[in-house]
Amino acid sequence: MITNPSVTPKPHRLSIATLQKRFNTIEKFVQWTPNDGYKYEWVNGDIERINAMQNTERHIVDNLSRCFTQTNAYNLLASLLPETRCLISPYQVRIPDLAYFTRQQMVESANGNEPIPMFVIEIISANDSINAVNQKLKEYFDAGVQVVWHIFPQQQLVYVYKSVKNVFIASDDDMCTAQPALPDFSIKAKDIFSI
Repeated sequence: MITNPSVTPKPHRLSIATLQKRFNTIEKFVQWTPNDGYKYEWVNGDIERINAMQNTERHIVDNLSRCFTQTNAYNLLASLLPETRCLISPYQVRIPDLAYFTRQQMVESANGNEPIPMFVIEIISANDSINAVNQKLKEYFDAGVQVVWHIFPQQQLVYVYKSVKNVFIASDDDMCTAQPALPDFSIKAKDIFSI
């Protein structure tokens, strides 16, 4: 059989049951690097396959990244990282769409530690379950995250959480801030969605 060398075969996707058997402890899971094009989170001993960021969300991440480059934290070599795996408790590994780490936390990461991001952003799609979204929100604050943004592209709304109970819903010209985690990071809600 002749194959076309310019066509790359799709990576094989293992079943969740197979993954659960192979990576049956959080220590094994954290050491694993998936190569099937999917992202995986560890939630209380269960592996969950989650969707990667959509092409239609790239401009949102780009707008936020450009805003971040205007902060003092950026000048001090802090980072706002997309889709990075975060061990937020002994039982949870989450992959926020964006996570903020100070320079010191980046050094800790390079040394094998698992610092908790101070600020996380989740872009909420129509496929996301409200129960799963709220569960992650609670887990983030329980872990010590200071600010969480939930961005809803379809409605062009941003929910800015300072705790599970303290939320500001922003739209249009409303300012979204990351205080106290990232004091000079602020952007109008409409600018998050601009193309």
